[in-house]
Amino acid sequence: MANLQYTNITPHAFDTLLSRYPSHIAPPLATLDVHRYTAIPRLVASRTPPYLKHVDLLQLVTWKLKHGTFRPRLLALVESNAADVVEETTRRAFGVYAESKDAGGEALKILCGLRGVGPATASLVLSVGDPVGGVFFSDEVFRWVCWRDSGEGEWERKIKYTAAEYRVLAKRVKELRERLGGLGREVRADEVERVAYVLARMGVDLDADDVDLTDLKGEEEVVEEEEEEMKEDKKMEEDKKVKEDEKVKVEVKADQKTEVAPGSKKAKAVSKKGPAPKTEPKKSAAKPRKLTTKRSPEPLEPRNLRKRVKR
Repeated sequence: MANLQYTNITPHAFDTLLSRYPSHIAPPLATLDVHRYTAIPRLVASRTPPYLKHVDLLQLVTWKLKHGTFRPRLLALVESNAADVVEETTRRAFGVYAESKDAGGEALKILCGLRGVGPATASLVLSVGDPVGGVFFSDEVFRWVCWRDSGEGEWERKIKYTAAEYRVLAKRVKELRERLGGLGREVRADEVERVAYVLARMGVDLDADDVDLTDLKGEEEVVEEEEEEMKEDKKMEEDKKVKEDEKVKVEVKADQKTEVAPGSKKAKAVSKKGPAPKTEPKKSAAKPRKLTTKRSPEPLEPRNLRKRVKR
């Protein structure tokens, strides 16, 4: 039995929850997790001075959207930043953070100068530069370490995503790491993030003092990311169909315009390719005109004259 508040969680309970993180990740997220937790931090560490490329930032934001709250317009905003601006801004932010180690200070403000980047996304950028001490401002971490602050909402508690909220979160995560470190378990900030994610997915009541870890089996769920991906795929198919229908309509209108001008070369080309009945009315309409002009005047005068003589 255990209480899983950040002030009380034991190293054993922490590791048990951490081990169950993979069972709560949908297959599409697994690859993104590799980028977020392994590939991008290594790339940043290999660069002197450290910085993010435009593609790195897009991958992080994609991971953030699929891993947490989905905001469709955010990725487009981030993508609109110029590549050289992303590199220069992240280089400056990492440099300031390396000197101060203050995740909620000037480094955060610098990153928030990028389009589409707020305190939460900025903290994500700093966390890949310092996976050990830089904590990501995730919904789950905030609700875990600030569980008792509001008295309501629990895992559904509303968040304002302000720099002030992030400073509170960062301070408490540091306290958690120091406390568990004193018990012989050195904890990384990205591990705290994953434990909080598991607690939230399981919907653990953090007010309970007798949570049985053996009951927390971490069964896989139909997560929001999969549903959002299905919606996105469906929308893409619908958009594709609409574009194809519009293309067909344009082609039909173009064909109709060429058929209106019977004397043009395009109209003749269409009549050759089209069905035979379309050309027949044109030929039959031309022949009667020639016949009536030749025959109509010839028999009228003699017949009329004969009738008048008889009468």
